[in-house]
Amino acid sequence: IDLGGRLSMRGGFPEPWRGQGEAWVPQDSEDATHSQVRTHVWFRAYGMRDVENALPVRRDTIFRIYSMTKPITSVALMMLYEEGRFQLDDPVARYIPSWENLAVFEGGDEYLEDGRFARLDDSETRPYRSRPAFLSGGGGMVGTIDDYHRFAKMLLGRGELDGARLLGRKTVEYMTSNQLPGNRDLAGMGQRVFSETPFEGIGFGLGFSVVLDPAAANVLDSPGDFGWGGAASTYFWVDPQEQLVVVFMTQLRPSSSYPIRRELKTAVYQALVD
Repeated sequence: IDLGGRLSMRGGFPEPWRGQGEAWVPQDSEDATHSQVRTHVWFRAYGMRDVENALPVRRDTIFRIYSMTKPITSVALMMLYEEGRFQLDDPVARYIPSWENLAVFEGGDEYLEDGRFARLDDSETRPYRSRPAFLSGGGGMVGTIDDYHRFAKMLLGRGELDGARLLGRKTVEYMTSNQLPGNRDLAGMGQRVFSETPFEGIGFGLGFSVVLDPAAANVLDSPGDFGWGGAASTYFWVDPQEQLVVVFMTQLRPSSSYPIRRELKTAVYQALVD
């Protein structure tokens, strides 16, 4: 959990989120190296990454992120869009003539490996970078919590991280605005719930869910929050209003097993004081 320097938190989280591993970085500390903004950071690893061999989850544990691949692919595509490679209303078949391959954007997969995204890369994930038989831009990636934290911080920085700009500010703002017709929410489009997450008050941008109305969503939130989750119950969100990034990694399928994401939002937001 990464909080902008203008915020503070009260003493920890309620059970079951409390425990050893809480770390508070003072706003003026030279150790606040996780972001461009002076931050408070909370991190905790809990459970086993290998149950049979009793190996605990560590900070560098690699997770299957499934659909949390989609925001990364969306960013890569919008980088191509900024270069004038396509327009948002272009027919997909112009670039992928075969409908069997509709899920694979070959140019985009290569784009993820051409060096620009290496700025966000962590060496621990490199054994997974050999080319698979099927390139899934919708659910094929793996990563550590710090890998995804850097990606989310880039989005909070409106396209920039550590002096490297991947997207323009206006592009990020456009991607994280509701793109559904009539500014409707996902429930109004016929998708009332997915996994354990109701979709009232939730719109969709270009690669992210977007909070339109926290009251309708029935969960602590800020208008303009954006994020997404994965099939193994992973989740992340970015709150520009609170200058907040949260990344949650686990490997629990199906993702509807427990209401983890809604409980996590409550645990995080109840701890904020200003």
